[in-house]
Amino acid sequence: MPSFEHVAHNLRDHIVTLREILERNQATGDARERLLAHMLREEEDNQRILAEELASAPPERKRLVEVALDHSRFFCDIVRGKEISAPLAKSLLEHFQEEHDQGLLANPEPPARAGWTVGSLLRGSDP
Repeated sequence: MPSFEHVAHNLRDHIVTLREILERNQATGDARERLLAHMLREEEDNQRILAEELASAPPERKRLVEVALDHSRFFCDIVRGKEISAPLAKSLLEHFQEEHDQGLLANPEPPARAGWTVGSLLRGSDP
């Protein structure tokens, strides 16, 4: 099972990517829909992992896992277009990214592995 840190990094990557799509129209048409569907499936997996971790997390870690789970659920709501306006969605995504970047949800550095991520492709960084 992926670690919390891996899930948090994956979530941050999805947040950054969705901001690129919504704010700068970096993906359009069928490619956009496939990318959103891919991220949505991964976040559904992340939610399952986070829910399992929440059930066994020590008290001092529970709040951290709850916040990550909330971010993932809101992310999915935004992608699905559920009850969140575009301006609010952009603000929430910016806030979530700030929390990740400030280290409130663990280290945003990716786990050690080779390969491309969605975020690295959009930002043009090497694996």
